[in-house]
Amino acid sequence: MAVAADGAIWFTDPSYGVLQGFRPRSVAADRVWRLDPETGEAAIVAESLDKPNGLAFSPDESTLYVGDSGAIHGPGDYDPDRPRRVLAFDVAGDRLTGERLFADEIPGFPDGLKVDGDGRVYVSSADGVLVYDSDGAPLGEIELPGAVNFTFGGPARNVLYITRDDSVWAAHLLVKGA
Repeated sequence: MAVAADGAIWFTDPSYGVLQGFRPRSVAADRVWRLDPETGEAAIVAESLDKPNGLAFSPDESTLYVGDSGAIHGPGDYDPDRPRRVLAFDVAGDRLTGERLFADEIPGFPDGLKVDGDGRVYVSSADGVLVYDSDGAPLGEIELPGAVNFTFGGPARNVLYITRDDSVWAAHLLVKGA
């Protein structure tokens, strides 16, 4: 989920709860949604992803990055030939346009996504947290086994709190979260 400056809530709703047997079947397919703050209505804004999971805006909100974790459909169902990528979209008001591949073949699959104040994109993976520049060029990674999700925190918003299945890690950075 990401909240835009205009109050709109952008979110993904992958069907992992259904696939893992603890949530009833949804009436909608896996999509990217936008909840309008004035009307309270939700609209589908992207339908091209297998399992949209995790999203983040660029600092100026002109780009929305969305993870596609289609490589995993449930416990014991991992297929590296299915999507494990991040797509970038141009934000045009309440719509998304200009879909493009941002990063592909994420180790494991992407789950968490965040952007720092300088526009670098952070993506969780089986190897840790991958870091890309705003054009999708890899810059490096924060190595740890199996990052699931993360968030910027701390008084200066320069600590990346990273969750794994069994622990929480903290990476102190020289940059702040967006």
